[in-house]
Amino acid sequence: MTPAGRLGTGALFAAALGAQVLLQGPLERANAVRATRKLHTAPSSLAFRLAAAGVQEAAADALWLSVLPKLGRTWVDPERKAAWIESVTGVMTDANPRAVNPVIYAAYFLELGRKRHPAIERVVRRAMDAEVATPFAPRRRVNAEDHRLPEVLGMNLTMYGSAEEKARGLGLLEEAARKPGAPTILIDLVAAIRAKAGSPLAGWDLWLLRAADLSDPGLRRALHAVAGSDPGADPEGEPSHPEWRDQFLREADGARREVLRKWAGAAEQRLGRWPSSLEEVLAEAPPAERESWERNPARRAALAEGVEVLPATRDVVIGTLAEWQDAQTREFLRLLCRHHELTTGRKPASLRDLDAFPHRPVPPPARHGTRWELDPATGEPEVVNDMADPRLRAPSGPSLLGR
Repeated sequence: MTPAGRLGTGALFAAALGAQVLLQGPLERANAVRATRKLHTAPSSLAFRLAAAGVQEAAADALWLSVLPKLGRTWVDPERKAAWIESVTGVMTDANPRAVNPVIYAAYFLELGRKRHPAIERVVRRAMDAEVATPFAPRRRVNAEDHRLPEVLGMNLTMYGSAEEKARGLGLLEEAARKPGAPTILIDLVAAIRAKAGSPLAGWDLWLLRAADLSDPGLRRALHAVAGSDPGADPEGEPSHPEWRDQFLREADGARREVLRKWAGAAEQRLGRWPSSLEEVLAEAPPAERESWERNPARRAALAEGVEVLPATRDVVIGTLAEWQDAQTREFLRLLCRHHELTTGRKPASLRDLDAFPHRPVPPPARHGTRWELDPATGEPEVVNDMADPRLRAPSGPSLLGR
């Protein structure tokens, strides 16, 4: 090759290399866009179930395994992805309505794209309303007792919805909290939201309803009457999980006691003294709650049952709950004393000796004006009077009346 030919070849190669470098960026971006725009089409729900024949649940599981890796991929058009998620989730729900996890995942990924995407409610409602038919029984909703679906939808509506949607979301959270398998922290959440909205006894109601689902038929009807709800068909036989029922009833007592204490504090601000009777405490209830007592006297009677108002110690107590709480703390202190004795070879002389070992805080006795101490004769934990209890002192600062 002549020198001129070699020069021309080199120039052509350099030009091609330069063009490749210049085009690499646009081509790479175009390829990425083309890849993300790849059409994902969910199968027809009817065709999928016909093809699956008698193994619809297994086929739905297989479809879910193929869908799961794609949920986290980025699409150029988020709405196309949302439409695909809604479509394929509907196919899985129709094939296996009991499979709740795919629906929950779909709701979360839809929420990542848009906080209040309308498809969230559609996919969750589809699973909540899913029915199955059996040869010898009427159609029934298969997920009626699952708390996760109303919880997921309720949280989305409550956090990101309009005022009307937030109200519906709170109703769904309340529905979820009432279901037997729901985490009890849902009750605390709903109770706190309802309390801010002027319904301070919502927590009491929910704990009673959770206990009612585990109670014997007579008590179940009574608890539903107090909460003003429909018990539905009464169960037969012995109550299930009596220890859970008793714990739920104690939680209900704790919820109403805290509300009554807050009302007593409000009465103290209004009267300039601690209320001397339960009537003065109940006078601080919101108007809507007082109106409910006229329609349902059993509710007011249950609210007042076992309640003591103690002006001398600025306290409102429920005797049975106070005794149970003190019994639990007494057993805990006994264990600490036993640990101290096994570790040091001697019994503790006072409760201060127990601080030599790390332990969770010891709650004070349930009643104001008392404290825990060790009986010097037996070494047993006991409740003694304590006029230095800070709970006896009224809060400092001016009252609501400016006193």
